[in-house]
Amino acid sequence: MKTLLYNSLIWLALMLVIGCGSSESNDTDPADVADPTTTQETDDPTTDDTTTDDETDDSTTVEDLALAGKYVDSWGTEHEISNDVWLQGSSAYHISAYDNETGTIIAQNDASNAYNPDLWSRFDWAYVADKLWYCQTAYAAESEEAALATEAADATNPAEEGCGGFSWTQLNEALEIRGEYGDSWGGEHTITQTAWVSGSSSYAISQFDNEAKFIIAQNGEENAYNPGLWSRFDWAKVDGNLWYCQTAYAAESEEAALATEAADATNPAEEGCCGFGWTQLVDALEIRGEFCDSWGGEHTISQTALLSGCSS
Repeated sequence: MKTLLYNSLIWLALMLVIGCGSSESNDTDPADVADPTTTQETDDPTTDDTTTDDETDDSTTVEDLALAGKYVDSWGTEHEISNDVWLQGSSAYHISAYDNETGTIIAQNDASNAYNPDLWSRFDWAYVADKLWYCQTAYAAESEEAALATEAADATNPAEEGCGGFSWTQLNEALEIRGEYGDSWGGEHTITQTAWVSGSSSYAISQFDNEAKFIIAQNGEENAYNPGLWSRFDWAKVDGNLWYCQTAYAAESEEAALATEAADATNPAEEGCCGFGWTQLVDALEIRGEFCDSWGGEHTISQTALLSGCSS
């Protein structure tokens, strides 16, 4: 009997111990159990703060052509240069390679060029005494390799020599507002790199600044007003419209015209130009001129009117 009682007590004690152990294991906080979907900072290399090669490697970045821009040369020819093409008057050159350090461009002549179509050219450029010059060192090379192998032009004295027995060609920044215009008063304007012609008056441009948007020019000797004196023109683009103000028109010198305070372009339609509104420039009508039609009629077309026979 004692033995049976003793064994029963032992069996009960074992059950209690086993029950407590099971209870402790079930009380574990779920937050303490590792979630298999959670990234482990120490094991996952993607959490490393080190920047990847794709973020730091600039070796594949192509440097833009330093010569890119719009220019007018010393012969009056216009040039527009990008990373891919050099437009030069009516000719085009498709750029295959360039080197900003050596000032070299290799390009294939366009198939429609008047001279040496589809052949290859080499252009050298250099800044000498703060002026930009270029030489078309090769213009009819048989291949890209042949153009590249052409000896570089000599930039020692580009104004006089060094380009195939001739001088180099100077490139000047193009005046931004070159073109033909009509104004809000019916006037007509032709603006080139070197002159502003307004009706019967002309102004010889001595300098300009595309960023500050002004032109300094000497009044023509034949002008009806203030011949030989100096003018300053300010221009502005406001709400998509082009405006100008002749801020100075009778300055005694180029320096005096340059020192004239710029016009206020805040509200050009109403004020800001010497107490008046600015003058708006609009694209010139393409078919201005005098014409005869197939019926014998005569027509005069200006920026603001069409006169046909005796009627308008």
